[in-house]
Amino acid sequence: MTRIEDLDGCDSATLARVLSLTAALLVGCASEVDLGGSVSPPDPVSDPHELSAQTTNLAQVNAHDFSSLAIDGEFLYFSSGGSASGYRLWRCRKSDCWTTLVGIASLDSPWSLPALGLNGGRLGWPNGMCDAPDCANRVSFGFPIWDRRFGYWFDGLTDSIYRCEIPNCFVGTGVNKTWSHSSLVASRAQPTDFKLAADRLYWLDLIEGITRASTDGATPAERLSLGPVTEWTASRAGLQLDGAGDVTVIDIELDGAYVYAALKVGNQNANATLGCDTCAAGIAIARWQHASPGAAREWVLMNDEDLTDLSHLRVYGGEVIWGSANGNLWSCLASDCATSKRQIGVNDATFKVAPLPPVDRSRADLLQPQAQFIAVDEQAIFWLSVPCNPTLLECAPTGSRNWTLKRTPRIAQ
Repeated sequence: MTRIEDLDGCDSATLARVLSLTAALLVGCASEVDLGGSVSPPDPVSDPHELSAQTTNLAQVNAHDFSSLAIDGEFLYFSSGGSASGYRLWRCRKSDCWTTLVGIASLDSPWSLPALGLNGGRLGWPNGMCDAPDCANRVSFGFPIWDRRFGYWFDGLTDSIYRCEIPNCFVGTGVNKTWSHSSLVASRAQPTDFKLAADRLYWLDLIEGITRASTDGATPAERLSLGPVTEWTASRAGLQLDGAGDVTVIDIELDGAYVYAALKVGNQNANATLGCDTCAAGIAIARWQHASPGAAREWVLMNDEDLTDLSHLRVYGGEVIWGSANGNLWSCLASDCATSKRQIGVNDATFKVAPLPPVDRSRADLLQPQAQFIAVDEQAIFWLSVPCNPTLLECAPTGSRNWTLKRTPRIAQ
């Protein structure tokens, strides 16, 4: 008999809607839900690309909404919910997700769903944080990114990035609650995503491209020139990430000694920006040693049809993972991408979830929550295959509403 425990109380409506594997749930009482012996494991993998990559299905979740995946040494985390069913935070063991799935917290609203992260031993979402693995010591505020000591955020009114020491970020309560003990990290910023490495905060800037500053604000912000060697400069670039420039930075990642970028090479000025006489128009992935000025840039992959319409980039332990507009998911080793490249699967959720448009397009919130439906550790890539719900997703009706959590072994190195 398979059981799913709920550490935050029994909510039959939530569980009946959220967790379903092609069978009706038999709801138990008190602190657990009895799924009964008739419930079968997830459907087997059928796509030939997934079979070739040794992808397996870990669990299927029937949910109106679904959040990012977060990962640590032992567990996977995600949140899900729906209009009448509430919103909940879930956890399972990476080695056996379905039989160890457990609810660890109730969430307040749909704003809790879009982005879930795990840094410095803390789980975080747009309006809350708690300690992994059981969601203890919960607080009612969140950050785009954080470390063990500080939270970092962007203030669109001042175009500046700040930080504060957790948990002493606020004074007062209710409508009188205000930020306190905050310090300036960088000004004149237009960030769309944040990354942390050692004592540096990196972000993809709407105007300047790949940018960084010291986490304490002691040194000014500087941008990566994108040229043939690692060069950080304080001069302004104006790359225009809306696509109007000669080079568009689609996405960035930090991994080890490198900062990676997915680039869209555009007009005739692109070769001058990149310092590359042979760069053709299209998508390319490059990397720079971020802490080694003068180190040669390395092209990971370029002029490859499988990069067409690249929409997102992840890198972990030297393995590069990307998804395309048609939902195909790929990976390769950064050191030998053309030879090691493989297709992991189809219907990758990261691209398929339609982003919410800003309410005021003249003053868009640049740091809208970034969903990450891919989580990686030393052994495997965990990712979500999207169902079809045309009101939420960019897809054609298929009749299935199950999100499928999948596992693909990493490429041997």
